[in-house]
Amino acid sequence: MRHSNRNHKVAESWSSTARTNSLIVIVAMTVMGWFSAKDLGLMFSSDDWQTTQAIIIQSKVNKGSRGGPDSPWIEFRYQVAGQRFVSDQIDFGQWSYDVLSYLKDYPIGAEVTIYYDPDEPQQSVLNKSGSFMANLFLCLLTWGAAATTFYYRFIKREK
Repeated sequence: MRHSNRNHKVAESWSSTARTNSLIVIVAMTVMGWFSAKDLGLMFSSDDWQTTQAIIIQSKVNKGSRGGPDSPWIEFRYQVAGQRFVSDQIDFGQWSYDVLSYLKDYPIGAEVTIYYDPDEPQQSVLNKSGSFMANLFLCLLTWGAAATTFYYRFIKREK
């Protein structure tokens, strides 16, 4: 008598390492997609953000890890309704910088105009810009990878 595999998930034949790695991929891709989605949401909701003056307190090159590209690291301090805040949010997910040229515009001690959410003044950015298409692409790509991995790990049945 032949044993039917129709009730077994494809991933049940995977090694425990493969199953663990698939869960790590699902979580990592979901989190990466969430960050891109968050940047997109902030980009769309920032139309009514207010401006205020801020002081640059940190301005340096953030060396890319594992061979990744360098990026600017800028921290600024500002005040809203008598309350002080510090932020390092430069923008809504810009993907490409001429880092040294960018940092020249933001030396330590410089007074700059920043944008903040009047409902959540701790949420602020130096520039209201970002890479819409790159963030959308990353969001869809990472959530797609997470969904595909989830499908093969938890749903797909053997034929």
